[in-house]
Amino acid sequence: MAVAKRPLQALPLKQLVSLLDLKENWNSYGAPPIDPGTLGFALAFLVRTMRDGTPRPAVLASPRGGLQLEWHEQGIDLEIKVLPGGRFRVYLEDLRTGEEVDSDEDFDLETAVSLAGSYINKYLHLR
Repeated sequence: MAVAKRPLQALPLKQLVSLLDLKENWNSYGAPPIDPGTLGFALAFLVRTMRDGTPRPAVLASPRGGLQLEWHEQGIDLEIKVLPGGRFRVYLEDLRTGEEVDSDEDFDLETAVSLAGSYINKYLHLR
């Protein structure tokens, strides 16, 4: 688990920027390149939700031009899909209690920050 002392050190900047190297058909199934605007929305989300002690998320490319931020810590699975156009989807599973939240709708940045930020603070912030 990579935990930084300051939030900006925990931002996965290298992983985000490396997604820009993915070209058309990067997964051999016709996936488009990652939209640069999507990276901007992901970074805006992270800057607004990460605090001291927040673990660094894994960053994964999505085959539809978006990306996914994932935390799998202490029985918590939190996944944030960042879709092209600045839309977000949120999935949370607490393996300890069985609680599960799976958004059936897309959220804008403000709503995603509010919803997922509360999960990050409640479940992932290491004191």
